[in-house]
Amino acid sequence: KLALGSKTGNIKFSEGKDVINHVLCDYEEGYDNMPLSETDSLDNILEQEHSTCILVKLDVEGYELEVLKGMDSTLANPGLKAIIVEINNSGMRYGYADEEIHTILSANNFIPCEYDPYTRKINELDTYKNNGNTIYLRDIEFVKARVINAPSFEINNLKI
Repeated sequence: KLALGSKTGNIKFSEGKDVINHVLCDYEEGYDNMPLSETDSLDNILEQEHSTCILVKLDVEGYELEVLKGMDSTLANPGLKAIIVEINNSGMRYGYADEEIHTILSANNFIPCEYDPYTRKINELDTYKNNGNTIYLRDIEFVKARVINAPSFEINNLKI
């Protein structure tokens, strides 16, 4: 078990909240006996594995900015083509505004987009989608080619 963050250390998670379990803040009560989880940055992990990634999906219930702060080298790597991030104001729990996520990704040449799986179309957005997933793409043409050339599959009796 390893949690992503901006640095190595330890954090506690809530439990019993199903899909909205999250990193606990000091002010949250009733979790004193929760075990500590080890944390590390994605940069450290990828460096240790001598690895890179083409896509990152962040859905960490408001802790996205803290994870992004541990991804400086990963974000700078031109091999990283896409980041999917859930943005829904839950970063307020940690004192973060959603705009900070957008600012970091934009500064690293990622453009907010949306994807329609039924038409296989990628559309650029003016800004991030509030209260949902936004796909940030660095190399839109590369991703469009991958999408167009991907094998078809079926969803709800529709061939896509």
